[in-house]
Amino acid sequence: KTLILFLRHCGCPFAEKTFKTLTAVSEMQRDVHCIAVSHSSPEATERWIPQVGGAWHTDVIIDEGRDLYVKWGLGLSNTWHAFNPIALYSVYRLGADEGIWNRPTESGSRWQKSGAFAVDEAG
Repeated sequence: KTLILFLRHCGCPFAEKTFKTLTAVSEMQRDVHCIAVSHSSPEATERWIPQVGGAWHTDVIIDEGRDLYVKWGLGLSNTWHAFNPIALYSVYRLGADEGIWNRPTESGSRWQKSGAFAVDEAG
């Protein structure tokens, strides 16, 4: 069993929340292979991971060209997707409720969609 998480850019509060959730799963479910895919640069990703708590038992793959994102059907979002009132309120709640605020973005695209997939032995 494998969980694959395609992140938004390093610095995005939603990326931080989902990455923290994935790494917590990696601690609790050692029989599940956890993979996070980042499209930020290797340097930016390596700086970001300790800022958000570390990778624990999660493998991190860098895909700056976003080839894997495309192969898994994750394209670019539009303005409404990124800046609609529900998304903006959700990012505010992450900060207010969990202390997860926007961090500086060194590389990566705010327009890249994220996604999560569970894959078993049958694919």
